[in-house]
Amino acid sequence: MKFTDEQIRHLADAERMMDSGESGFVRLGGGRLMASPEVMKHFGLKQGQTITDTIFCAILEFNIARICEDIAGKATDDVLQRAQEAAAKDRPNKS
Repeated sequence: MKFTDEQIRHLADAERMMDSGESGFVRLGGGRLMASPEVMKHFGLKQGQTITDTIFCAILEFNIARICEDIAGKATDDVLQRAQEAAAKDRPNKS
């Protein structure tokens, strides 16, 4: 897989954030994985802690569930906005 220069810059930024303590991380297979404060708290993880494949899968499932909730919320908001706009167009003008 080839990465663009911009993607490499983002990865370097993430590494610096973990180095400086700005972002939490856990270790898996000799590498570091950035972890949000929400994930760290939810699973009781400590900065730099080594995790197993099982914990990694649980983190993935947790993040996927949060993303699905965000997508569902945005879709609901979009549908409501469109319905309100359609209802506003259908209202008779009271001039």
